[in-house]
Amino acid sequence: MFSRRTIGSISIVILVAMLMVACSSKDGDSESNLPSKGPSSLSPTRSPSPSLSPSPSPSVSAPSVRKVKHLMGETEVPATPSRIIADQYMGHLMALGIKPLAVRTALLEAKHLKDRLTGIADAGAPLMNVEKVLAMQPDLIISQNEKGYEDMAKIAPTIVFPYGDTNAMDQLRILGDAVGKRKEADSWIAGYEEKAKQYRQQLSGIIQPDQTVSIIEVWAKTIYVYGNNWGRGGYSLYNSLKLTPPARVKNEIIDKEKYANISMELLPEYAGDYIFLTVYGANGGTERAEEIKQSALWKSLPAVKNNRVISLDIADMFDGDPISIEKQMEIQVKSLLALKP
Repeated sequence: MFSRRTIGSISIVILVAMLMVACSSKDGDSESNLPSKGPSSLSPTRSPSPSLSPSPSPSVSAPSVRKVKHLMGETEVPATPSRIIADQYMGHLMALGIKPLAVRTALLEAKHLKDRLTGIADAGAPLMNVEKVLAMQPDLIISQNEKGYEDMAKIAPTIVFPYGDTNAMDQLRILGDAVGKRKEADSWIAGYEEKAKQYRQQLSGIIQPDQTVSIIEVWAKTIYVYGNNWGRGGYSLYNSLKLTPPARVKNEIIDKEKYANISMELLPEYAGDYIFLTVYGANGGTERAEEIKQSALWKSLPAVKNNRVISLDIADMFDGDPISIEKQMEIQVKSLLALKP
């Protein structure tokens, strides 16, 4: 028989042993149920078996530059340029959501972009001033020709896209690719095309498919006829509204040349059933336009006889960027609808 003292001692030993087991079990459970200490608080609490886990791969960062092919070769440019200086394509850049740091002086006169010019510096004229450009520390320079290319290329990556070699919307896509904004270019064009579709519906039945439309501009010493790649509303008129050019304009200028310089005697061959007329008034241009309008040849044109000559402000129609073209299309449609009997 055990004494009371012996029984008491045994009881104490058993109790201590039970407490130690309980504590050991509790500590193990707490560690296995802790959330993962990985980078995300949303990481799963249960990890896969080590034998099934893929080997960790290094993170891949976006490239900091891209290679752009252009007139002068191939150039590495910043993937996301933020300090662009341009001697052309200001309106194209704006359509992409980019405000250039500075532009060639003449671009600051674009009528339909006047409300967007705040903060854009003058880079000089007729070519951009090297010292001005250098002081502004651009990370990308965009040019329309090779003049001054070597000087600019010493300052920052410089890409050259000749103006007028392709239509405005294709050029927008090209620039979008160059500056990492192709989605923005496609989105802008889609919105523009939707507006063009609505305008075509408005003109349906107003201008017949066999009726032709031409763009004529009078200067002091010459007459110009424009196609679809050199401002004056040519792209919106022929590509977007899909109006028909006269045969000689179609065969000689559309998608081939920027414009044609013609004599007065050839005017009947280039004049359409409708004429959009602009005048460059400097150096006697205004007076020359009045002389032409008073001539027997001008008065014999079908468009003149049928009161289908639409005179427009050259400032409205001068530029060939996407934003200006969209506004020019609106002006053209309103003018044509106003002729409706």
